[in-house]
Amino acid sequence: MSNENTGGALVRFQERLARNRRLLLAALAIAGALAFAVSMNLRMEDDFSIMLPRGDPVVDALRETLVRFRQANRLFVDIGVESGDPAIAAGAADDFERAIEGLPGLDRPAAAGGAGMQESYLFLLDSLPAAFGVEEERELESALDPAAIRTHLSWLKERLSGPYGFAFKEVARNDPVGLGRLLGARLGGLQAMAGGASVQDGRLRSPDGRHELLALQTQFASSDSIRGAPVVAGLLKAAREVEARHPGVRVSVTGAHRAALDNGAMIRADAARTMTAGAGLMIILLCGLYRRKRMALLTFFPTFYGALLAGGAMAWLFPSLSAIALGCASIITGVGVDYAIHVLYHLEDAACKTPRDVGRVVSRLFTPVLIGSLTTVAAFMVMLLSDVPGHRQLGCFAGMAVMASDLVSLFILPALVRLPAGRAGRKRPMIATRFMGAFFRARSKHPVFFAALAAALTLAGIAGVARLRFDGDLMKMNGVYPETRADEELVESVWGDVTRVTTVILGGRTEAEALDNCGRAAAAVGRLRAEGRVESASFVTDICPAPAGQAGNIERWRGFWSAGRVASARAAIEEAASDLGFSPNAFSPFYERLAAAPRTLDLSSFEGSPFERAVGERTAAEPDGVRLMATLKPAPGVELEEIEAAVKAAAPDAVLYDSRAFARHIAESTRKGMQWFAGLSAGVVVLILFLMVGRLDVTAIGALPVCSSLLWTLGLMGWLGLELNTMNIVFVIFLFGVGTDYGVFMTLTRLEARDKDDAAGRIASGGASVLICALTTLCGFGVLVFARHPALFSIGSTALIGMLISLIATFILAPMGAEWLVARAERIRSAPPPARTAGSGSLRRFVGSLYVYQGVFIEQFVAWKLRIDPMFGVLDALVPARGEILDLGCGHGLAANWLAAQAPERALLGFDYDARKVRSASESAWRGGRIRFEERDILSCPLPRSDAVLLLDVLHYWAADKQDALLARIRAALKPGGRLILRDAMHDDSAAHSRVVFWERFATAIAHNRSVEKLCFRPLADIRSALERAGFRNVTVVRGRTGLGSNALITAEA
Repeated sequence: MSNENTGGALVRFQERLARNRRLLLAALAIAGALAFAVSMNLRMEDDFSIMLPRGDPVVDALRETLVRFRQANRLFVDIGVESGDPAIAAGAADDFERAIEGLPGLDRPAAAGGAGMQESYLFLLDSLPAAFGVEEERELESALDPAAIRTHLSWLKERLSGPYGFAFKEVARNDPVGLGRLLGARLGGLQAMAGGASVQDGRLRSPDGRHELLALQTQFASSDSIRGAPVVAGLLKAAREVEARHPGVRVSVTGAHRAALDNGAMIRADAARTMTAGAGLMIILLCGLYRRKRMALLTFFPTFYGALLAGGAMAWLFPSLSAIALGCASIITGVGVDYAIHVLYHLEDAACKTPRDVGRVVSRLFTPVLIGSLTTVAAFMVMLLSDVPGHRQLGCFAGMAVMASDLVSLFILPALVRLPAGRAGRKRPMIATRFMGAFFRARSKHPVFFAALAAALTLAGIAGVARLRFDGDLMKMNGVYPETRADEELVESVWGDVTRVTTVILGGRTEAEALDNCGRAAAAVGRLRAEGRVESASFVTDICPAPAGQAGNIERWRGFWSAGRVASARAAIEEAASDLGFSPNAFSPFYERLAAAPRTLDLSSFEGSPFERAVGERTAAEPDGVRLMATLKPAPGVELEEIEAAVKAAAPDAVLYDSRAFARHIAESTRKGMQWFAGLSAGVVVLILFLMVGRLDVTAIGALPVCSSLLWTLGLMGWLGLELNTMNIVFVIFLFGVGTDYGVFMTLTRLEARDKDDAAGRIASGGASVLICALTTLCGFGVLVFARHPALFSIGSTALIGMLISLIATFILAPMGAEWLVARAERIRSAPPPARTAGSGSLRRFVGSLYVYQGVFIEQFVAWKLRIDPMFGVLDALVPARGEILDLGCGHGLAANWLAAQAPERALLGFDYDARKVRSASESAWRGGRIRFEERDILSCPLPRSDAVLLLDVLHYWAADKQDALLARIRAALKPGGRLILRDAMHDDSAAHSRVVFWERFATAIAHNRSVEKLCFRPLADIRSALERAGFRNVTVVRGRTGLGSNALITAEA
């Protein structure tokens, strides 16, 4: 594949940069300083939820629960004692609460003590009529039995006689029959969840009394590490102080804030450690492979400079950067150095001595390196379409860093290389080149073995993919230190029933509608509890029913307390009270409460009450309505889907969240995400590859290694039992980006070779640079297996396997595919041309096919020139069918191939001083013709005796005096009766000529055509006079349309 359209420009560009190296370094320093200054504003985001998808109903339900109900802002503190007096735990808990007083950013726990209990009880009595349901009516009937009344009053008498009797005085006066117990169970469920835990002094107490759980509400999000760090540090300090003052007590602190701080700290430490280790390994590797050791350090310049520029851009685009994206910086380093290695290794291997030599090497590498970087960047940019914010940030950062690294490697890095002094001459190939040369020779000798190996790996991959599993448990990806993990395990073991429940979110446009939906859901869950499918449940409507339900409950309350029932209850109370020694008017407040009008409840009724926090934590007022949170615990073996169906049948808009079901959902989301990433990445990479090479077969061969490596990698993971998760699926991106880079580079390197000997050297050198690139990339990936953070370890280990497989696939499949393309090209160029009777269309397609695999630019240039240039319709008739034909300024040899295909007896020799075009012409020459092309300066080289000379679209590149001299040389080279066929643009004032001049200047500017002088177009009369002065006769302008614009076709005879 030729880089003809860029080679000349790159050569001149490198020469200019070499002359202005100091200015270049100053410009790089200024740009780097600006990028560094801007990147200092970038804030790292420790919030692990950034790796969860947005727009997913299940994930959004979790996020709504955490944000709206501030569940993510909680810290849990367990104060426990394993042996001795359980009361020690309560005393230590009181001490801990006193120790954290004044700690900023924390909301105070609910008040404790007897007065709080009494106030709570009285509030329950006031709320009872509005919540008086059928169950409460049945229980109250039993409570009014004279024997039950006597038992309850006896219990009150005992409590009033105890040390805390003052706390029960008002409770006893207002409730001699135990009305408060009717709502006590509901309230317990509202404040705590299952497991036998009870609410004591504003804290949860475990069933054995040895553990107290304190739920602390922070005033900021868990992702706010700046405010979170001092709070967590203060809690841990208080915990250690309490442990010291209370021997045998252990205080455990858990919650999202502590986990977020651990995640951030671990990722930062891992990033620093792995980047240092990766860079060190790469330097050691490169020092052992380069001739000049300083080249190893220079290799990293494009990567670090690209990362610096990308960091500045990210600071401008995003207010913060995911810690995971930062942690993957070592991978990006391993990917980014690939392009620098391609350039520097080939410069070293070619032993360049001058800036022109450097430019030639870079121009040869330009297309494969550019294609590799574009496909890699495209694969990363696919992540911008992901619904996971962390993926988008990683894709954006990596894509910009890789693109900047590639541009610096191609355009800036070569100018920074100091060329060695001394005698020019190619040195012995470097060790990596010799190694890869030996490998490819072995592969050529045993093609059947390698083909069988590829087939076996493919079959194993297909079988292994069926065994692949996906893991959605995000807790496994949470990076916390051992001390935090130990605290989490203790809290989980003691309070698992309390902290791991199913959450139900219910809402409505108004408070009444929300409560109504909540009530209907509670009724559905009540039926499930009766069937044994739900162990316990807690709804806000347990204590605050919907308005319609309250109206019915109050009516039931009034109907229950008929005059007769009040009288009988009073008689039973007074009789038992008299026997137990209570004063006659002790229970007057109770009778007054029965006579008072019942009050209705709404959510605001709980403000300022002892239950404000319990209700408030389950209520969220939003601009679009009210949301209520409920909790339930499914019975063992009952799946969330079964409960969800029943709840949604009653309240269709209800959203349920359960950690186990959430893990399954994330696993399924990961599976679909992998398929989506793989499909879209493959599509984008293949599209870019096709646009760059312009051929489906080259695109397929270039993409074959990476597609095969993906299948082989997933299959190997399936066989090894390794799972995919929401973190390591990004390895698909790395594979498609970097793997395509390797496959394209090897394929295009082989296609650029002139012959088998040249191919052996090029493919060995290309394979060596790919090997070094892969090894450095593996260093970038490999060091992540030493990361402590599970997410980074998962990404690194998975990508490490993928890259090893990708390298194997590249070295097995890419040369095999490239050789097939070369053999196909030879078959095309050896095929006979179409018969003259087949028509010009067939001939044009035949000649165009000779330029197969010359690169999209040359192939398209040839195709369009054959299609639109009218000269080809008349050229054959102007040139002798036999004899020696000299084509001066032959370019890509298009005219020579055209003429040879129509008359194989012609012996065609083409001269051009542009080595790139001569090489393209030689590779594309029709094998059935007598065609040769040589690199010559037609102004000075000897011109062989010829029967005809072609001078097509060439004359205007020299000044008039040199044009005259060239025409004279051509006249001398022509045999008697020989013919000159000349075409050039004739100067005039027409718009047609202006267009020709514009496009010629454009072609020279982009180095498609080479010229060292100003373009010189002469009028037709001047050209005719010059031909006659040179000794030509019968100067004739060919009639008809023979060129575009002001071009004219002229024949002249010697």
